[in-house]
Amino acid sequence: MGNYEAIAKTSITLKKLLESQMKTENVIATIGYPENASNNRNQINLFLFQVMENKHLKNDESKLWLDLYYLVTPFDKEETQKQALLGDAMRVFHDNSIINLDTAYGSEKKYSKQKSKDSQEKIRITPHHMSFEELCKIWHSLKEVFSLSVAYQVSVLQIDSEEDNRFIESDRQLVKRDFEMASRNSPKPNLKYRKRK
Repeated sequence: MGNYEAIAKTSITLKKLLESQMKTENVIATIGYPENASNNRNQINLFLFQVMENKHLKNDESKLWLDLYYLVTPFDKEETQKQALLGDAMRVFHDNSIINLDTAYGSEKKYSKQKSKDSQEKIRITPHHMSFEELCKIWHSLKEVFSLSVAYQVSVLQIDSEEDNRFIESDRQLVKRDFEMASRNSPKPNLKYRKRK
């Protein structure tokens, strides 16, 4: 099922999960760089800061297996509300640690726990421990003032290899060609029967 859109699908799935499951009213989930949104209220941001090949499955050349790392940051004018937003988001990820990847990521529909024909691939959401120094390095690289945030790992995401499909199709064409050539070159069997004397 996995394809090149799988990373985008994962981000949209997490966004819709937060917006539909958080108890904070009128919460807005965003994807992208965590900007200094001091004028925004009830905002939770998802920043994909790292994508790595899964070390346990990297030998499987038929697919590309990925682990995604997100920085989750709350934004609000009130510091206590930021903390409440972060706690709410962490509760959602804890209660929904294994979910279906929403393949209809372009849809405006909210995330649904119900399993559908288009949502067969599962992903796992787990907290990713980062020290204060590591978090500061991320914020420093973004040229932003440090803000309260936590990191999460999402795994395992699969992207199908198109090379394998081309090789399979090529092999089929070669087999078909060889069979046709062998059929043309092979002598035709003599099906005449001799009459018994």
